[in-house]
Amino acid sequence: MMKLLAARGWDMSKIYNIGGMAHYAGAEYRDIVTDTPEIAINATYSFEGLTRIAPK
Repeated sequence: MMKLLAARGWDMSKIYNIGGMAHYAGAEYRDIVTDTPEIAINATYSFEGLTRIAPK
């Protein structure tokens, strides 16, 4: 996500990576935090009817 925001022009000095739910290590979170692999999604994209603009 950090790379995506940087590519979109966000001011990275104001963006912080504080982790996710897996970073909660307290006993009160053990019921809701799991140690499972991330979900993998395969996607296919197609673009139709686009016009290429020549660089200046």
